[in-house]
Amino acid sequence: MLTITASAMPWAVHQMMGILTVRRVALPTGETEVLATSLLDTEAFPAELFADLYHRRWGIETDDRRLKQTLTLENVSGRTVCAVQQDIHACQLLKNLALLMQALQQPDIERKTAHRKRAWKANFTQGVSRLKHTLVALLVRPSREALDNLCRLMGNGLSAVRPGRSCPRRRKRPAAKGCEGYKPTR
Repeated sequence: MLTITASAMPWAVHQMMGILTVRRVALPTGETEVLATSLLDTEAFPAELFADLYHRRWGIETDDRRLKQTLTLENVSGRTVCAVQQDIHACQLLKNLALLMQALQQPDIERKTAHRKRAWKANFTQGVSRLKHTLVALLVRPSREALDNLCRLMGNGLSAVRPGRSCPRRRKRPAAKGCEGYKPTR
């Protein structure tokens, strides 16, 4: 166990976190994961507990990455606090609407792709791209026809679900800035 004291950290980090402890967690694959925590009591919080906590946290990390990479949240439209907050809320709204529409479409996608070898789902990036170009029009002039058209467009962009995939991908080109698996929307 390695403990990092407050004097070794920048002032802002020190104010937020205090003292950090680095814990080594053995993974089922035999690899060792190194995690930083502010939970110092090794008896109350043994290293084995952190593997489960890390796994639970992964969904939150993936969602944050989706906001930053796919929805390009880091490219804010203004310099004021209000503008940044509006961008954050707009991205959250867009993401939540896209996920809701995907969830509503999933039974139809499963019915249409039941004959295929793999399970399929709506592609999030394509869905967000289609939604962000029609969202304002839908909010200003809601119509069943426009909503049905949007659902049809979102349902056409499908991705195969490959659970448990662990083999490394063969890249045809080097990875671009950010994460290649999360393409920004157009």
